[in-house]
Amino acid sequence: MALYSAYGLHIESPLELSLPSPGSAMPDVVFEQGDLSALGISPPEGCEWACALPDGVLLDIENTGRFYISQGRRVVMEPLPDCPAETVAVIARAIVLGTVLVQRGQAIFHASTVRVGDGAVAFMGAKQAGKSTTACAFHSCGHPLLADEILAVREADGALVALPGLSHLKLTPDAANHFRRLT
Repeated sequence: MALYSAYGLHIESPLELSLPSPGSAMPDVVFEQGDLSALGISPPEGCEWACALPDGVLLDIENTGRFYISQGRRVVMEPLPDCPAETVAVIARAIVLGTVLVQRGQAIFHASTVRVGDGAVAFMGAKQAGKSTTACAFHSCGHPLLADEILAVREADGALVALPGLSHLKLTPDAANHFRRLT
């Protein structure tokens, strides 16, 4: 099991999540692999891809697997046997971690965020609107990336604070090639 850090949380996982490591700390969230049916967790009748259950949320992600998120503290992953670990990790870092944050009472937004001076600037929009590309442009001008895909905010001393999260930019191949040529 490895320990990671994102959005102010320490996350323990057997899956490589490609997140920063905080060193040693007690985990706030534990990811584990398991057989959800053996744990008595099954989707209710009529459930499409996300279902609210009495103690958590069950996500059934097409071609990836099922994820049970309980009280913002425990994630049981049941990936499909032929699903690559990196695909499972992408879902875990985005949709699953976003669900954990909501269960823990965090306000979240679909955005890419960079630090500008003492503040943060978030780029929000629909899928493929250019959020990550815009954040990459700012990053290439020296503004540190705070988070891509999910912006989590917390109130502190009367102000909203952007929490550092996923530091991997999700770029289209064209955008990635453009920035590669600039460096």
